[in-house]
Amino acid sequence: MKIVKAMTDFLFVRKCVCCKKILYSHERENAFCYECLLKWRFEMTRSCSSCMKSAVECTCMPKSLSESGALVLRKLTFYEPEKRGKPNNRLILFLKDRKNKRVSRFVATELLPLLRFEASVLGIEDVADRMFITYVPRGRKAKALNGHDQSDVICRELSDISGIPCVPLIKRRRGGKEQKKLSSTERASNVSNLLWIDDKHLSEVRGKCAVLFDDVTTTGSSLAGAVKLLRSSGVDKILCFCISSAVSKKKDDKSHANDK
Repeated sequence: MKIVKAMTDFLFVRKCVCCKKILYSHERENAFCYECLLKWRFEMTRSCSSCMKSAVECTCMPKSLSESGALVLRKLTFYEPEKRGKPNNRLILFLKDRKNKRVSRFVATELLPLLRFEASVLGIEDVADRMFITYVPRGRKAKALNGHDQSDVICRELSDISGIPCVPLIKRRRGGKEQKKLSSTERASNVSNLLWIDDKHLSEVRGKCAVLFDDVTTTGSSLAGAVKLLRSSGVDKILCFCISSAVSKKKDDKSHANDK
């Protein structure tokens, strides 16, 4: 068995998604090497300027998302697109470019404690029966270019380790504009015209609690649009999750700390 493991380690080299260093045998199931994992953990402990809690404890959300009916937005880190060298940004870019089970499962494993905590707050014990996982789908052009939807891959891994079914409920029409190039108002309008609900899955989700995922949240427009669709489809409660979220640095800006 040791020979087989050694050959596997040699033939299937795995690298850190941040620094590209070859991972040691005991690191092979992680997304990062030991040094970059420490940097990732540090990013999770950075304080929100609105609620002063760490990123992984913060429940602040954009006003548009709060007003749409989402109960909470949980994130692992804060998003700073200009700092591309940070491990959280490297991880997001890696997942957008590559379909990778190991790294996707790492993200799912990091999200799982947050999901379990929110389920306990709502008093949900039988999560497999009373909850479902879904996601904001990637643009058709980006999906065709890279051959996958990173949110779909992550959510299926999260479903596998949590036992909560993953339902690809939200679909995306052709056309539309790239969200990151639009203003907040334009993003909301763009999303409302792009997203729709797949009716064939409605019987599976009515009256249940949704775990709604998007990899990155900036203005919250994509998640807010998805939340409105879910609520109009009979979904009972909606919990939002992401890898990274950009939260306003001003306490009086359009951000909202959800007080449960």
